[in-house]
Formats: sequence, structure tokens, C-alpha cells
Amino acid sequence: MEDVTKKLQEGFERLNKAAETPGGEKDFLGLALISFHGALEKHLRSRLSEVPGITPDPRSSQTGWKTLADLAEEHL
Repeated sequence: MEDVTKKLQEGFERLNKAAETPGGEKDFLGLALISFHGALEKHLRSRLSEVPGITPDPRSSQTGWKTLADLAEEHL
């Protein structure tokens, strides 16, 4: 979960930068959203990997975002 926390902190830092940067807020907001998305993905992969017998394997990079969301909805 250290990676998730790091990504969340990064997202909040970028969000603060967006508020502090006149004219550059769109860029920093986009970067913040990417960080938050990455944190959520890492969290879902971690939690889903604890579910026995789940397929497809949530740890696989071949398991896409939509599949992760569907698995999370079904198993978490």
C-alpha cells in the first residue's frame, strides 16, 4: 500500500500546484487526475489479488482497467 499512498500524495501535491499556478491549472489538474487514477488502480489490484481463485489475474498487466472495475464491483 506504500505505492498507493505515494500516488495519492503526488496527486494532492499536483492539485495544490494547480491552485497555486495561474494559467497552468489545467496541466496540473490533469497530472493530479492521472496520479489519483494510478493510486486507485494499484489499490484495486492489491485488494483483488487477495481474493482466492479470481480470474483473470488482477496482478497481470494484461488485465485492463474495465476488467479491474468489474472485478472490484463483483468481489469487493
